[in-house]
Amino acid sequence: MQRSGRYNKRIYLFESMEYNTDRTTLKIPEYGRNVQRMVDYCLTIEDREHRNKVAQSIIDVIGNLNPAIRDAPDYTHKLWDHLFIMSDFQLDVESPYDIPTAENFVGLPDEVPYPQKSRKFRHYGGVVKTMVKHAIEMEDGEEKEALIYGIAYAMKRNYLKFNKDTVADTTILTDLSELSEGQLKTEGIDLPHAKSFNISSHYDTAIFNYFNEDEIVYKVSETVSKTLRYGENPHQKGYFFGDLEAMFEKIHGKELSYNNLLDVDAAVNLMGEFTSEAPTFAILKHNNACGFAQRATISEAYIDALAGDPVSAFGGVLISNTKTTL
Repeated sequence: MQRSGRYNKRIYLFESMEYNTDRTTLKIPEYGRNVQRMVDYCLTIEDREHRNKVAQSIIDVIGNLNPAIRDAPDYTHKLWDHLFIMSDFQLDVESPYDIPTAENFVGLPDEVPYPQKSRKFRHYGGVVKTMVKHAIEMEDGEEKEALIYGIAYAMKRNYLKFNKDTVADTTILTDLSELSEGQLKTEGIDLPHAKSFNISSHYDTAIFNYFNEDEIVYKVSETVSKTLRYGENPHQKGYFFGDLEAMFEKIHGKELSYNNLLDVDAAVNLMGEFTSEAPTFAILKHNNACGFAQRATISEAYIDALAGDPVSAFGGVLISNTKTTL
């Protein structure tokens, strides 16, 4: 220690100070120098039993320092490999695994082959290419035309995800023609198109209903419909979605209207309460029963039901709980 003038100047000399430039290179820097020193100390222990205990303690320490690989199936095996690597494969201890040698870690891993396919249309995705291939194999018709619309719409949607910009319909259709090698007709397709959105939404609904197990959601995308004679009023249009022919057998007469279907639903619900009783007949009009009777025979029940309001019964729905012969 030296003193200089009014101020005290203290100079300390540390003969044992180490610098990184003078230290040995760490085998696995992620564990730090203290762990490396523990391994070096373990190498100096002559008693094998004591050396095994110290090695196990080191495994516990580096396991806590490396939590990122705990979920790996061979987690403990990796830690023991790290221990032997840090000892430069000189550590003689009992290991639950085969003791590795330096030769096990020499050389580079095998090169991963990259696909040699064209990257020109990779932004459209492999699913689009599969759809194009399937569309080419389909016979011409409405189903194939609808699929082409769906493919074009999917291509435009994927393009905008990849490029984050607008894209002309002609670009999409040109790429579709090139993807199909000119085998798909793209003339007259306008994107975005209601038909394309219809196909994509129908597809999304089917996927959701297939995978949904937890959410209480009712999603239906019905594409089969039948045009009714008219809607609630004669000047309005009406449509029935579903297979109407599977529910009714048309013998003769006009097509059903929207109000007719409401009357049919009301009639079925009403007669459902008399399924096991005596012959019963009902006549419904505008969701109301204008005639109802239960008699010994179905013909008697019909006559008395019609007598209830023969005027309103015109154009109504007739129903019975007994099979009748026309």
